[in-house]
Order: sequence, then structure tokens, then C-alpha cells
Amino acid sequence: MASGQTRNIAGIAPKKSAVPGKIPTGSTIGEIFSNLPDQKLWGYDGSTTFEYGAKSFLSLTGGTVSGNTTINGNLTVTGNTSLQSLSATTFTSGSTNLYQIFQPSSGVLKQKNGSVTGSTFSGNPKKATVAFTTAFPNNNYAVTITGEIDRTWTIESKSSTGFTINANANLAFSSSNVFWMAGQIGESN
Repeated sequence: MASGQTRNIAGIAPKKSAVPGKIPTGSTIGEIFSNLPDQKLWGYDGSTTFEYGAKSFLSLTGGTVSGNTTINGNLTVTGNTSLQSLSATTFTSGSTNLYQIFQPSSGVLKQKNGSVTGSTFSGNPKKATVAFTTAFPNNNYAVTITGEIDRTWTIESKSSTGFTINANANLAFSSSNVFWMAGQIGESN
């Protein structure tokens, strides 16, 4: 057989291309095409030219994924996942929940912060209550208070659901803000 000719084997007429990115068109059911630069194999089913393996993905148990990886759709990560070696630029879109990927399931100390306007303080001495949207597991947390008005702030009635800020003064203040930060006590890993 002369070079460049194809041979019909059991009704299959293989064709090949050396043009990168070229997607073949078929005319006979069962035709097979190869694109050598792209390392892809194509077939024709009588109505559509399709890429072999394009609709399948083998499960990976262990191993390494190298090179650029595109995920279209949802990504769910379960179990112990180490992303410490993530060093390349990562572009993410769609409904991938990065918080679940990058947030360890244990060993992280929770923090909360917010502000209270001066007009919220009432009584003598002036006091305001902070209520957390979600509670800490217990009252083992530290609170730091800073204000836009000169006062000596103290914390009262600390619980897992919030605390009271005491301004330790009777003079009202309405245009200033009081900022608070609360963080669990301990060490994160």
C-alpha cells in the first residue's frame, strides 16, 4: 500500500489530520479520525461527529492532577483535604463554594465583629447590648472595644449569645460609633 493511503479494516476507514484544532466531519457511519497534534480520536455515528472520551470521566482514587484543570459545574470536596501546595493563580466561577474548600472543619477559632451607634446606649451609666447572629459554642471568648468618643469601656453579662457594653459614663452621645471585636480564646492549628 502506498504511503498516505488508508486501508479499510472491518468497515472502518481511519482518517488522520496533522492540523492542530481541526475537528473532522464524517460521511460514513463508523468512520474514525485521529488528530495527532491534539492527541484526540473522533468518530462519526451517522449524524454527529464526536470525540471519544469527551463525555466520560474516570474516578480518581489517589493520584495527582497536573496542568490546567477546568471544572464546569459544582465541586464538592469531602474528607481531609490539604491545599497547602496551591501555588498557581486560580480562577473560579459558577457555584463552587470556596469557603467550604478552604475553611478547615476543625481547629479554627471563630471571630465576630461589629459596631453600635452612640444613640443605642441608654440608662445611667450608658449601656448597649450586642447580640450575635450566631452564638459562640460557649462564653470562652475575648472582647475588644474601641470608640470614637473618649470613654473607659467595660464588658458585662457576657454569654455565648452576646454581651453588654458599659460606657461607664452618664453623658449621652449619639453621633459616635463604638466598635467591638470578639474572638474565641485558644490556639488554632
